[in-house]
Amino acid sequence: MQVTMSNHKSIESVLKNLEIQVGQLAKQLDEKSSNSFGANTEKNPKEECKVVVTLSEKLVAAEDEDVVALKDTTVKKKNEVTDAMSQRREKQITIEEKEIKDQEKEIEVGKDKEKEEKEKVEKMKMKKRVGVKKKEKRRKKKLQIRVWKCHIPWYLP
Repeated sequence: MQVTMSNHKSIESVLKNLEIQVGQLAKQLDEKSSNSFGANTEKNPKEECKVVVTLSEKLVAAEDEDVVALKDTTVKKKNEVTDAMSQRREKQITIEEKEIKDQEKEIEVGKDKEKEEKEKVEKMKMKKRVGVKKKEKRRKKKLQIRVWKCHIPWYLP
């Protein structure tokens, strides 16, 4: 019985200590939440703020000339990068346009060659037709000559 009583008293003392510690922690949290915005902030040792850099690395406020120069250089670098990228895009576009023009020229050359070949074939066909017509005329003349020879009267003196 005495053992349980001593255990009970020791447990009560431990609980009182825990209550005190929890109360102290609650007070500290209240003070912190009212003084700051919850982030882990460090106090500026110089007690002045010149520039605030956001997560997207943009400069929000600048009071010092060095910071203004830094901002200008970052803006210049960004502009240079965008200019370089746009130049690359333009070069790529011009290269693609040249390739397209070359392909169009090849197509036109192919069409011209096809026309020339068709014209040659037509000329050959015309020559054959002309040759056939000439042959037919020659045959007709020969036949006419034969016919005339056959109709020559025999009784001529």
